[in-house]
Amino acid sequence: KAEQKLVPEVFGRSSPRSEWKYWTDVAPATGLAAPQMRIVSDQIIGEQREIVLHIDSSERAISTRMVFEGVTVLKASLQDKKMIEKATEKWNFSISAMPENGVHLRFSIDKNAQLADAKLRATDVFYEPTASVNGLKLPPAISIDFLAMAVSVLDIPATPAK
Repeated sequence: KAEQKLVPEVFGRSSPRSEWKYWTDVAPATGLAAPQMRIVSDQIIGEQREIVLHIDSSERAISTRMVFEGVTVLKASLQDKKMIEKATEKWNFSISAMPENGVHLRFSIDKNAQLADAKLRATDVFYEPTASVNGLKLPPAISIDFLAMAVSVLDIPATPAK
């Protein structure tokens, strides 16, 4: 049965969308692959910890939403282009038209940051069917914000890998 509720498993708890209520109901399984996140490097530089991630959308989503939870990002760059240069809590952004080989996200946090609840959530958003969801039919006269989403969550490690 459809009901209106928060959906933190999709939007996390730090995104502006995390406070919106959405109409939800059981949907058919789509078989969509979630976006992939892999730590490329993780090191201490002075008073900061710098982490480089490779992010990819194998389904070639129209948009990949990125949300940081439980950690303040001090600075960040995507594909070596500066995105932020001052401490930002609840930081989130979207990547439109992900390149075929994915992207690198470099971000810094305080080297002593408490990371028990620190997560990075990647959500691929689809506004029309991809090849892997062919045959998915929507009931007539239903308004939707998006057709499908695929979510992956990366727990930010408490310490850099040795």
